[in-house]
Amino acid sequence: MTNANSAEAAEVIAVYPNNIKVRVFDIHAFRRSGSDDNETENALRVGSYLLIKGDDGGGIVAMIDTFMLEQTTDGTGNHLLEASPIGYLSADGKFSRGATRISIPPAGVEPADPASISAIFSDIEHVARFDFARLAADPDTLVPVDGNRFFN
Repeated sequence: MTNANSAEAAEVIAVYPNNIKVRVFDIHAFRRSGSDDNETENALRVGSYLLIKGDDGGGIVAMIDTFMLEQTTDGTGNHLLEASPIGYLSADGKFSRGATRISIPPAGVEPADPASISAIFSDIEHVARFDFARLAADPDTLVPVDGNRFFN
């Protein structure tokens, strides 16, 4: 589940084959929804995942690479994020590597929720799945390997 204010809090300002630039107007509204009491869980950082939504209900999953501040004419500032596309997450939750399916213009951008992040690592059949590690950026996300390929 994502924050309802995310759509108004940020916009995609540039799309390149290996880079997506995002302007965040309100960083607090843009953070991933969750417990308001847990600031660490809601924090955005380099290595966090974004979901750049498309018109078809799916979207590009991208990882934040850089963070910059942009000074505006009224004295306030915006946050600029640059992210590397990882793959495409369909509306039914299937993840595929590669990011050639971004819609122009994108329908929105938001921090990826835990289910979207887990979809990146869940394409292994259950009988061959061996949970190898936990994702450093989100310890609740297990990182599996195909046990049949890993141990052969």
